[in-house]
Amino acid sequence: MAGPDPVDPAPGNAGWVRAFAESTAAQREPLADCAHRLPGLRPVYWQGAAAEGFVGALHRLTGEWRTALAVQEQVAGRVDGYNTFVHQLPHLWESYRDDPAELDRLAEVHRATVTELARDLVLRAAELDAVAVATTPADDPRPEPSPLAEPPAPDLEVDPDPHVAEEPAVDPEPEVGPDPVGPEPQDLPAHVDLAAGPPAAFVDPPAALADRLRRTGLLLSQLREGERVHRIPLDHLAAG
Repeated sequence: MAGPDPVDPAPGNAGWVRAFAESTAAQREPLADCAHRLPGLRPVYWQGAAAEGFVGALHRLTGEWRTALAVQEQVAGRVDGYNTFVHQLPHLWESYRDDPAELDRLAEVHRATVTELARDLVLRAAELDAVAVATTPADDPRPEPSPLAEPPAPDLEVDPDPHVAEEPAVDPEPEVGPDPVGPEPQDLPAHVDLAAGPPAAFVDPPAALADRLRRTGLLLSQLREGERVHRIPLDHLAAG
């Protein structure tokens, strides 16, 4: 395997590692604050089994936060150490730029450091996963109610109030069937002569309205054009 080129920069990304170290260190404050405050909680208004259950759950939760805080501190320490190494490496790289063997040794040290840091971060993550699995609620021996189950209706007997008069029974209204469609048979004429046209009682309303509008429009057109109109159908206009 060929060694590093002397003109290449030192391995590692100093700017990215610095930002990672700062963000990791900033995560300590909320974890430490919770781990410090949790033991001070007291079930002031609870007694008996409720108070004992609260204290037991609080004890477990405090242990979980302390474990998370310890893991965070270990991770922050390892990342901070790598950050220091990455920022010192360019100076060493420049000092041994004319010594290929030493540059090769520095590159190997960097690769080993990165590999060790990655392995340690995976182990710390496994510790947090173990805490999450350990805090999963155990099987509750009590059966859980079905979300679809409805409580039975209470069997209550209500005594009648002697001061309230009973309402008289009201007969239900008789059912009324649907109205018949169309006119009654006696309203229809006994005979209709289709050749003579429809009788006056069967005038088509849409046709009559169309004829009235046509005649009114014709009259208005004649008046606008100045034509002499000998007879204005006032009865027609009044009907419209």
